[in-house]
Amino acid sequence: MLKEQPYPEIWKAEFKIRSERRSGEILVGMEKNPGGQAEHESHLSQRGTRTIPKLSDLGISRNQSSRWQAIASIPLQQFEERIDSLKSNGKELTSSEMLSYAGYLQRERKREKKRAEAAARAADATQDERIRIVHGDFRVVLTDIPDDSVQLICTDPPYAGSQNDFLTLWDDLGKWASEMLAPGKLLVAMCANYYLFECMQALSKHLEYTWTSVLIYETRIPDTMFKYRLKTYWKPAIWFSKGE
Repeated sequence: MLKEQPYPEIWKAEFKIRSERRSGEILVGMEKNPGGQAEHESHLSQRGTRTIPKLSDLGISRNQSSRWQAIASIPLQQFEERIDSLKSNGKELTSSEMLSYAGYLQRERKREKKRAEAAARAADATQDERIRIVHGDFRVVLTDIPDDSVQLICTDPPYAGSQNDFLTLWDDLGKWASEMLAPGKLLVAMCANYYLFECMQALSKHLEYTWTSVLIYETRIPDTMFKYRLKTYWKPAIWFSKGE
């Protein structure tokens, strides 16, 4: 008699995540129980002829509810793309990973809102002849700056693209800064913790290391590195100079 073969663990993990997402969608669409009823009253709140159950009536904890609803907040297309990406890269499908991704998307939405608000404020700003705003890739739009003329470059390079594109950007930044900066002047760049070593290597090809500042930020959702089980609330800003 043949024994029943167990499903691969990745199937179980995917089924669990999809179930949690669907549960979150249901919870988001449910009418909320107002709570706060006296102990002697029924544990079910009445709305006309309907009863509205509490989470405890459904056997769901508040933590489970918030986690499932957070996963459900991921747009369907991005949810599917995330699952495909994790599977194709051989990474583990976990609720924690999806929660981290949901948090990232939430932060990106807030950033986009802030960018839009900043753009709206900038549109109403009065012109100052001492300030010139140029939008675009520095390797393209800032080629007209004279060599040895810049007093300070302060930047936070984007993290988008592949790892190779990201690190190539830092190498280009170091080369450009070595040409534009006046002797003895500084480049100060915010850097991702995960790529700190590689970024410092790229800049060291062209400039001299000077210092590292720590930028501490307050947030309820820290940057998370699941590979090492680390959460971080700070980011380095590395200083490099053109000569001493």
